[in-house]
Amino acid sequence: KYASDIFKRASLIGSKTSTSPLEQNVILRYDNGELLLNPILYRQLVGSLVYLTMTRLDIVYVVHLVIQFMDVPRSTHFVAVLCILRYVKETLFYGLFRVFS
Repeated sequence: KYASDIFKRASLIGSKTSTSPLEQNVILRYDNGELLLNPILYRQLVGSLVYLTMTRLDIVYVVHLVIQFMDVPRSTHFVAVLCILRYVKETLFYGLFRVFS
């Protein structure tokens, strides 16, 4: 449910999915891309992904990559966050589940 709410916030309800969180050997830098005019959505999405890493250990590394750019996010960083979200959408039912007994 939490991941579905993130998709609604990012307007990714009807978007494509991805089989990997980021391209292999992707390099994110501070000086690539245009500065985001309103970085609030970027920060909200990355914060939501950080919370999601508690049950989704497969995205920990890529979330670590994009969290480094919270202070001055650029368009390339936002595209990386969208790629991570598309991967989460593809693997929506992966993760750790609590078993009640």
